Amino acid sequence: MLDNLTEEEKIELEALLTKRRAIDLRHSFFEFFCEFWDVIIPDTLVLNWHVEFLCDELQKIAEGVIHGDKENNDLLGNICPGTTKSTIASIMFPAWIWTRKPDCVILCNTISSTNATEFSQKFRDIVTGEKYNRFFPEIKVRYDSKAVLRIKNTHGGARRQYTTKSAIIGDHGHIRIDDDPMSFEDSMSDAETERCIKGYKSYSTREKKNAYVPYILIMQRLSNQDTSSYVLSVKQDIKRIILPAWDNGKIYPPELKSKYTEGLLHPNHINKKFLADKKMGLGDLRYLAEYGQDCESKEGYLYDIKKVKEIDKKGISIAVCDPAEDGDCYTATVFAYIHSNKVWVHDIIYTQVPPEDKIVDGIVVEQGTYSLNIEKAKQHKPYSFYIEKDGIGNSYGKHIKSKYPLTQTYAAKGGTTDGPKESRIYAKGNIISKYFMFLSESPSLQYENAINHVTTYKRVGTNKFKDIEDVLTSLAIIVERNNLINIYI
Repeated sequence: MLDNLTEEEKIELEALLTKRRAIDLRHSFFEFFCEFWDVIIPDTLVLNWHVEFLCDELQKIAEGVIHGDKENNDLLGNICPGTTKSTIASIMFPAWIWTRKPDCVILCNTISSTNATEFSQKFRDIVTGEKYNRFFPEIKVRYDSKAVLRIKNTHGGARRQYTTKSAIIGDHGHIRIDDDPMSFEDSMSDAETERCIKGYKSYSTREKKNAYVPYILIMQRLSNQDTSSYVLSVKQDIKRIILPAWDNGKIYPPELKSKYTEGLLHPNHINKKFLADKKMGLGDLRYLAEYGQDCESKEGYLYDIKKVKEIDKKGISIAVCDPAEDGDCYTATVFAYIHSNKVWVHDIIYTQVPPEDKIVDGIVVEQGTYSLNIEKAKQHKPYSFYIEKDGIGNSYGKHIKSKYPLTQTYAAKGGTTDGPKESRIYAKGNIISKYFMFLSESPSLQYENAINHVTTYKRVGTNKFKDIEDVLTSLAIIVERNNLINIYI
């Protein structure tokens, strides 16, 4: 049928189709994203549900700016790496906004000059490219707009790019986009964190007077003192999106959990092997923060433990002990069964008594931890009884093994990425909260005292004792490394 058209008619038809497509692209940011992907990304576009979801959430904010809706919400998206979030938020989104509001001034911020330059150049490639000019010929970049970080159009619109630690002065915008404004290393330093928060405060004043200026923060969690934490403290009604790489109980809004495939956000790109490799490379602390978005706790405490009325004596029986180094520390031993993808803690030794029995006139008046551990081991019959070998652990383990042969020593610091004790405890807090089960009615006073300490272990601040938490952490490391539980479900 097209062959019967004259050249003039073909040109008119092509122009009509272009105008209709332009209407579709203006109407839907997601359609725009898909259309312009190949302009800046050489790889084939592999869509996942979260891409359209993020595009729609950003479009809602843009509609508020376009129509002057003062009730529109700010947005905080804590999203794991490798999800195209920067391409969506910092590059494509500003280019799409110009198609609806050409005079819009968009202020963008990120942590590094490398990111800033890359984001700006890709934005410029879109708005000066042949495809953008074909669909939106009325939007032209000013000929005198040569600075890649400060791009202007002929309608008064602009995209201005900043970095967190640079001076952010003079400019005012209709919308502010903060994309990874802090690095993990910054979040581990009080001084660098303070610099980043100072940058946020400066950035937050860059708004058009007498206008609603929404703020969008898109980043992965880094620590409990990162930009997300500060923003939550000053913008308590901010709209939140939390997309960890796997379902670890942090997904928000919770209805998004149903969109995960076999517990994974983006299984075609961020699969279990990918996550395992990242975990080895980053270490537990950074891995849980960036890929798990896990930096928060209930009421300031690290653990949110689960309790049950009874525990079945089945599955794999296991025990882990950390002997006390001195009289101020606790010897802590945990006995557990592993089944149904849970670790069922059914008995605990938690005491400051010394290793040797206290004997008066040839009578044992108080059992030492040697006797306590041997007695419990023979009672529960763990297939393996792990004794931490650091410090006095080697000699302690040999003594226990002489009475219970299924004893072996282990290093608490099992790998170069594990870090110091506090970091290990923090990194495994989520696993213990999600996969460990404890008795609601304690079988002993030592069990009760141990659980009371665990439930009040502070995420931030000083904890005088870490003994029971350290043993639970070691047990978590052992069962995870031996694939005794699957943390991805």
